[in-house]
Amino acid sequence: MKKNIVFGLAALAAAACRADAVHDMTEAKTWTDAGGKTFRYRWHAPAKIEQGRKYPLVVLMHGAGERGTNNVDQLAIGATEVLKYAVESGNDCFFLAGQVPGNQQWVDVPWSHLDHRMPEKPSETMALQMAFMEKLFAELPVDRDRVYATGISMGGYGTWDLVSRKPEWFAAAMPVCGGADVRQAWKFKNVPTWTHHGDKDGVVPFARSRRMTAALWDLGCPVKYTEHPNVGHGSWTPAYGTRKNLEWLFSQKRKAVPRVPFASGDKIAFLGDSITQFGAERPTGYVHLVMDGLAAQGVKAELVAAGVSGNMSHHMRARLQKDVLDKKPRWMFFSCGVNDAPNGYEDARKNPGHPLKEYAADVTQIVRAAKQAGVGVIMLEPTPVVEEPHLANENEKPYVEAFRKIAAAEKCPIVPLNAVFNSVIAAKENPFKRELTRDGTHMAPAGDRLMAEVILRTLGW
Repeated sequence: MKKNIVFGLAALAAAACRADAVHDMTEAKTWTDAGGKTFRYRWHAPAKIEQGRKYPLVVLMHGAGERGTNNVDQLAIGATEVLKYAVESGNDCFFLAGQVPGNQQWVDVPWSHLDHRMPEKPSETMALQMAFMEKLFAELPVDRDRVYATGISMGGYGTWDLVSRKPEWFAAAMPVCGGADVRQAWKFKNVPTWTHHGDKDGVVPFARSRRMTAALWDLGCPVKYTEHPNVGHGSWTPAYGTRKNLEWLFSQKRKAVPRVPFASGDKIAFLGDSITQFGAERPTGYVHLVMDGLAAQGVKAELVAAGVSGNMSHHMRARLQKDVLDKKPRWMFFSCGVNDAPNGYEDARKNPGHPLKEYAADVTQIVRAAKQAGVGVIMLEPTPVVEEPHLANENEKPYVEAFRKIAAAEKCPIVPLNAVFNSVIAAKENPFKRELTRDGTHMAPAGDRLMAEVILRTLGW
């Protein structure tokens, strides 16, 4: 008993020393936004800011137990290890650790559920942190190619949420024992993640990390996952206590997403079938949302709507000149395949489709003719034929694969709509409940929004 007491006192003394050290390395600060809301945070900056040099920024989000208003407790887990590594390894950085008030969360969702949907708006503290980060980017020499997000438990949820909202900000993320909205996985295509969870976690189910990791793998996103054996909720100890994990984090650099150079005055054509036709006919359709998204960023372009219901590849090839090329567009979005694939129905709706070999030849001819006319071609993968599980989607797979191969061969940008839609559909609780489409094929508002967001983000907008 006496020995245990001695060891216990020694551990407490060591913890106190670590706490004192990290307190000495950080300052307690507050920031108040224009609306009078206060963001409490601990801050570390490199000891000496060299002229012309930029420095990484690490954003650490604490767990539920460190909530409050004392502007101290958020340093309890992870801060010491991160800052010690940064300074000792020559990676001294800006370090931000905000504190969530006791009655709030980084993400306003339950922690015990096996799934959640990312709220439309960030929580109050997350919104404040995001606004403050924009201020940091504008005023300090932050290396925008080395911005990292990490956090534990409630802050693990925060890590996934923050990067899902602003993937273009981050070089890498290291969420620990948190949970993500798997419908956002596609946004991590250019953000490497290393997720940590304990296989005995009784607070946040490790299935949360497994599901997101599986979704990332399926989409080809850069992801690492460590499930720590015989570890409960405290997987932050090996996550931050293992030097190679921090070496990995600080070694990551943001992958630039090439921006397609749309410009004001450009004519932009959308060639496709009924999904494109309806996307242009409705003000909330994906075509208008893309054009509106460009306009919001200063690009005032002219729309050339060329979607026709029921069209297959040979129909589009036949009308390409009249409906698109004669109108002299600078760019052409091109989607084709939903009608070409046999739809798998055996009743009056039966569509035998268009032979795959002829489809590939038609698509190739369309792309080459447009390019020869000086039109920049952007290929949009066809969305799933039916939102719910159906043979038609299996029949469509070789058409999607052929479309991808043609895009690669012709060196055209391609937007992974099929992959993203399938990932989002796979996350539905009820696979037969239509959420993205009105009738299984044609977009509902949620589907139009998803199409537009994937298009704009993929093309650097």
